[in-house]
Amino acid sequence: VEFKNQEQIDIAKILKNKNSMDRHQFCLHPNAGDECDKQIINAHSIQNNQSLSAIAKDGHVYQLAHKYRNQTKTYLEYQKIGINKASVFKGFCKKHDNEIFEPIDNAKLEPNPEQIFLYAYRSLCKEIYQKYKVIHALQENIPLMSDKYTKELSWHLCGNNKGYDELIKIKKSYDKTFLKESFQQDILYLIFYSEQPMNIAFSTLLYPDHDFQGKILQDLSDLETDRDLITYFSAPMNDGWGYVFAWHVENNNICEPFIISLGRTIDTGRSIEHTLFQYMILNSENHALSPSWWESLKEN
Repeated sequence: VEFKNQEQIDIAKILKNKNSMDRHQFCLHPNAGDECDKQIINAHSIQNNQSLSAIAKDGHVYQLAHKYRNQTKTYLEYQKIGINKASVFKGFCKKHDNEIFEPIDNAKLEPNPEQIFLYAYRSLCKEIYQKYKVIHALQENIPLMSDKYTKELSWHLCGNNKGYDELIKIKKSYDKTFLKESFQQDILYLIFYSEQPMNIAFSTLLYPDHDFQGKILQDLSDLETDRDLITYFSAPMNDGWGYVFAWHVENNNICEPFIISLGRTIDTGRSIEHTLFQYMILNSENHALSPSWWESLKEN
């Protein structure tokens, strides 16, 4: 995907600001603070020792990368990256990352409600960290743009601020569930199970604005109304893997009809494998592809 822009932009300065944003680090544990060990780590939003290693070739996977060809053109492509660097974010201290996610980092998905919650929680925390970076990057870079772009980018910043506030509000519900350990009551989910080898690994979330029949579920341009959020992710299971949709019960108003519409899609005879794969590719930046599978595909 190539983005063309005739305006001369100081890419070097923007990249310098972007790299400075990558140094943001903090712990998103609900009891973060004095309990932290002060060592912020590169936490994996996609499991490293099971999901990424399962699809890796020579310790590498393909992930989306933003490239700069020259001063006026940017583009996206898949790039090989080592699994130790893939899908990482600096959103947890070492102590809390190990404590919180031990039930999914060292065991396959059974599944049970606690495991489902932890996968969803990790997706949520990754998005909060990413949104925080985007907001600060926009604040740094808007002054570098000409006046004709600042208004549009300011609206973009406004939308990201709204999204960040929304994520923090939703995280409070997840934090409450985590501290009370009320996983059984608070987490709803649907799992599609595959016995085929994993070729993809992903962890993401979105606010469903349309269902699978194209019906509007919620208006994302409305900055006044709260939004419902759903997470979806891959998870290694015994003798296969799962494609999981999971959401908090407080977000059920939109998520339930969204999931029901997926059922209607299956009833039409449309391939569920095609539907799920396409949905992941179209809506998730945070995914990794198996080099063996990707390199075996024809160019077209």
